[in-house]
Amino acid sequence: MMENMLMNQELQEELQDTPTGFCVDNDVKADWTLRKIAEIQAERDRMVDFHERQIEVTKAQAEIRISYLMEHLRRYTACVPMKETKTQSKYSLPSGDLVMKKPAVAFRRDDEKLLKWLKDSDNGDLIAVKMSPAWAEIKKAITVVDGKAVFTDTGEIVDGVEPYMTEAELVIRPKKEE
Repeated sequence: MMENMLMNQELQEELQDTPTGFCVDNDVKADWTLRKIAEIQAERDRMVDFHERQIEVTKAQAEIRISYLMEHLRRYTACVPMKETKTQSKYSLPSGDLVMKKPAVAFRRDDEKLLKWLKDSDNGDLIAVKMSPAWAEIKKAITVVDGKAVFTDTGEIVDGVEPYMTEAELVIRPKKEE
């Protein structure tokens, strides 16, 4: 509402700068109009740039504040009895759940290398029809040994798969309002 009032006031001030009954009917007025449009566009671009920078600053400040608060919640989870499952720990609060996802092995894959390895090692049944690795099946057939992805059945190091550990991650799941 306030923004609309300011825009209307600015528009009225703008119209006061233009002659009453303004009409482009000669080169002087046409040239003035071109300059006025360029001026308006420049101001628009300046304001858009300013506000985009402000948005980025606001986002960054919010992320810093959220990160600070998340760290305190992460520390709090070490002091409360968390409900444990295989993949996460959870603590319920009236406003939501604190969920600590446990570290897990994840893999960076080079599908081309992995495809070649599957073909060369006579494991074509683990290749999806679309000619990409059948990752869900391959993952089941891989064991991590000394930081290497090893094909469990043969003990071969799997080319194109690099195991790495994910970080523990605190997730907040707000309760839905009823």
